[in-house]
Amino acid sequence: MKSYWFSEHNGKLVCDVYDGSNRNIVRGKQAINILFELNELGDGKEEIDSKNYHSYEMEDGTVVRFNKKDNTLKLIENMFNNRATYEKQKKKPVKRGIQKTAVTVGLLVALVLGGKHLTDVKVDAGNQIEMETDDDSLDQSLFETIPEDSETEVVKETIETEVTPDTEEINAAIEETVEPLQVNVDVTSSTDDKLQENVERYEEYINENSSKWGISPSIIKAMMAHESSGGEVKNLMQIQFDSWNDQILTAYNAEEGRDIKLVLTDNPGNYTGQVDFTISRQELLNPKTNVSVASMILQYNAKEFNNNVCLTIIGYNLGTGATKTLINEAATQLGRTPEDLINDQTFTSYNQYYYVIKEKYGKNFGDPNYFQNIISKSNGDETFKIGFEDDDPEIQYITR
Repeated sequence: MKSYWFSEHNGKLVCDVYDGSNRNIVRGKQAINILFELNELGDGKEEIDSKNYHSYEMEDGTVVRFNKKDNTLKLIENMFNNRATYEKQKKKPVKRGIQKTAVTVGLLVALVLGGKHLTDVKVDAGNQIEMETDDDSLDQSLFETIPEDSETEVVKETIETEVTPDTEEINAAIEETVEPLQVNVDVTSSTDDKLQENVERYEEYINENSSKWGISPSIIKAMMAHESSGGEVKNLMQIQFDSWNDQILTAYNAEEGRDIKLVLTDNPGNYTGQVDFTISRQELLNPKTNVSVASMILQYNAKEFNNNVCLTIIGYNLGTGATKTLINEAATQLGRTPEDLINDQTFTSYNQYYYVIKEKYGKNFGDPNYFQNIISKSNGDETFKIGFEDDDPEIQYITR
């Protein structure tokens, strides 16, 4: 079954296309073309309206979803009102008048107008016309400059105008306040009040370590919720001591403005003068220490994966070496380079390639759906970020 997830980023339409096995993300004109092709399929047979998206299921089973938490609907409305305007055709002869014609509501119009049939619609800058309709056929001239031989009843003289799309207003607003990158994740949110209460008891530790190590609180909270539900367990973030035993961990502490070296070890005397801290098995069970070490591990992973949030989280569960094996396999199968995938914050479907772990290491380990399970513990409104710089992207994962 094919699915299409539409969202907006930096004033451009983005479409995440998934056919059940392969995923492709297209932007701009390609996404627009897909949208208008889907519109011609007609109304969806089923509508699902959630706080995060509006969804249509078509007659053939195709699912189309529209993000409700960004400027997607406004952007689409502008495109519908004047497709030529959106494509930035400048100084076109435009006629003002009244066109009595029949216009289909299709998927797009149903979305923009909340499922109601189009009636008495005024088209904005560019092809400025008014329409009346109650019929079922789509007049494609809606999306084109009105030709000179149109049967439109002209009530004003032809004018020449400089087109100023509404999308420019959206872009200006985005430049002032950078919107998070919207990434769709095919998982159902499983947050509940009890889980949130459990995590909040450690909020002081979470916020403190977030600012120190450049890991957003939302990441630490979601991981804590998954690893231990924030309950009073001995190893809050489920750190595997033996996996890190006698391995010096270096992470940058923003509060002190320097690198901090730490080692988990049963033999602290072996590291005198080499590290800032040694952590014993017993000390690791202290919640404050546990959250701090987990945050340092996440930063360590982030350095390996260029602050890619998905890969940083996977690396926490799988280890950096095995995660690189996973990336290489995904790159091979997708015809991309590992560097390209590492730099792509929107690709999260690594669970398809976990078979390579057994092939290389002779056994299965790690949870193929670890990243999805972590994201399911977020509330959908939070943004995820790794890094201290302003240009490090904030990501909002949109769940079902």
